[in-house]
Formats: sequence, structure tokens, C-alpha cells
Amino acid sequence: GSRGHAIGGGLVPQGMPITIVIPNGPEVNHIIGKGGASVNSIQQLTGTKIAIQRADEVPPGVDVRQVTITGPDESCAQCAALIQAKCTEFRIAGPGSAVMPGIGPQGSRLDDNGPPLHIEIPNGPEVNHIIGAKGASITNLQQETGTRISVAKATDMPEGSLTRTVIITGGDDAARLRCSALIQAKVFEYQNGITAGTIPSSSLVPLAAITPALPKQQLTIEIPNGPEVNFLIGVRGASINQIQQETGTNISIQRASDVPPGKTTRTVTIAGNEEACGRCAE
Repeated sequence: GSRGHAIGGGLVPQGMPITIVIPNGPEVNHIIGKGGASVNSIQQLTGTKIAIQRADEVPPGVDVRQVTITGPDESCAQCAALIQAKCTEFRIAGPGSAVMPGIGPQGSRLDDNGPPLHIEIPNGPEVNHIIGAKGASITNLQQETGTRISVAKATDMPEGSLTRTVIITGGDDAARLRCSALIQAKVFEYQNGITAGTIPSSSLVPLAAITPALPKQQLTIEIPNGPEVNFLIGVRGASINQIQQETGTNISIQRASDVPPGKTTRTVTIAGNEEACGRCAE
């Protein structure tokens, strides 16, 4: 049979499973919930099946646990975002917090004047996808969650920043966390081309097609050894292939098994001409 804790029952349409990582600590129990209540709620809400790596299967010195999510692509993206939101919720509210993003009435919420929630999103086309045409998408997110979303301007971020800060205010803790999860799901959705027509391939002009041949070089960068790896690769490699096609480079990501115990980053090697490597790294 499959390894890990397969939670819940029922048949789920089998898409390509995605794997994310979560801290190997009390967050695991927070995600599962008492008697599996929390993880079952996430599965029912998203129509997915969640399998969490057993503690005794985690190699010594590794501080994360793998979570495998099976179901339709879009549902897997939403499920991954909700699981990450639960980890954020644990850090903010601590053990025993009963907040469940995505569960509960959709009516108006009373503001609890709690602390704003700050999250980071990629500083790229994902920003426009979240905002939507004439602000339609971000307005829908605000109306659906009863929150207010403020996206930092590109000019407000440090030069060369790979991320953009999003501040979520209003609503209660549950509303802000749900909003965070929906924003992260939108990022995942864009990066994997899940929404039909969102990313017309005809609009992607490979940089290699318009850049004169320059001497080949290799560039090495470090990325967090966490769910960012899966976001970078994308469903069936769609995201990383798109980056390679757009920039005319070859990307090699260090295998998880090759990462020294305790190391929190993974090495990415980019091969191509200097300008393409620089653009790819961004």
C-alpha cells in the first residue's frame, strides 16, 4: 500500500500528485487536528486526498515532513495553500487555535482589529494575476473573505527583490488566513497554468529567439528547501519548463536526497548565456 498517513476515505479523481513540505514539529498535529478533524475538513473542502509522511520515515536531521496531495490540479493547489495557511495559523495563534480558513459562514464578519497578516508573493506576473483585469480578481477576494488587501508597489520593494509584500487587514483571524490561502492558491494557479486562457502560450516569446548568441556560462543560486521547490517545478514540470523556454536556459535543481542534513536551502544551477542566466535567476 501507499506509505504515510492516508487520511479519510472515498474516491478522489486521480490527477498528478503534488508534494509539499511542512515543518516537522507541532504544526503536523495542528494540521491533522483532534481525531483528524482539521485535515478531514481540508480534504472535504477541496476534494483531495492528503497523505502525511510518518515521523519514523523522516531521515535524521531533516526538519520538514512531506505531504502528498492527490486530486484535480486546481483542488491540489487550493489544498496546498490551505495547509500552508494552517502552518501560518499555528505560528500566529499557537496550539489549540480553532481557526479554519475556508470553513464557516460567508456572510459579513466583524472586524476584530487583530494584527495585519503579511505574506510574500513572487514579484512577477503573479501580481497581475492576483489583481486581475481592472482589479476584478483582488476585489472578489476581498468581498469573499471580508478583508482588505494591500499589495506593495514594485517601487516600494528593495531593488532586485524577488518577492512583493501583501498586507491583509480587516475581518477576523479566520478571514485573514483564508484570504492568505486564496492568494497563495492564485499564485500556484498562475505558475501551473491551471486557469484556462490565463497564460496564452502564444504570448511567450523565448528570449533565446531574440538574443544574439553569447558565451555560455553557469550560474548557481540557492532557494529555500521547502514548498518553493514544488512551486518552481510546477505540475508535471510546467513551470520550470516555461522558465527554460522563456529564457533559453537549462535549469538543474539539486535533488532532495543530495541536500546535506540540516541544510535549509537547495542549489539551483542555471546554464546559458550571461544575460539569459541573469534573467532566469530573477
